[in-house]
Amino acid sequence: MNFIIKNAYADAVEIGAATPSTVKPTAESPKPAIDQTLTNFLPLIVIFVLFYFMLIRPQMKKQKEHQNLLGNLKTGDKVVLNSGMIGTLVKIEDDKNYVQVEIAQNVKVRMLKSAISDVMQDEKAKDKKIEENKE
Repeated sequence: MNFIIKNAYADAVEIGAATPSTVKPTAESPKPAIDQTLTNFLPLIVIFVLFYFMLIRPQMKKQKEHQNLLGNLKTGDKVVLNSGMIGTLVKIEDDKNYVQVEIAQNVKVRMLKSAISDVMQDEKAKDKKIEENKE
């Protein structure tokens, strides 16, 4: 049974040797426990900071951009819905957060604004936006 529980052997102690109760503290005493506590929490703090900058902050930025996109909608815009359908905005109901989207000729669907994932832009508007971003 020695492979599961190791045998414990007592260390030989000289007679008259200093015992822990008779040892006087010196200037080389260990540092207070506060430093050890900070050292123990440091990896958790680093993980949280990395988690914030790699996951939380980009997600908040993306959400803010989507809110700006929904706030700048106007009738006549071509939009891409979360389902992948492409349609044209016919009516915007600001007070109820609903929009009417024409997905085919004479086929209008009433949807939530949050179902809009992107606004399609024509080529001229895209080129103009790219030039503005370069400046």
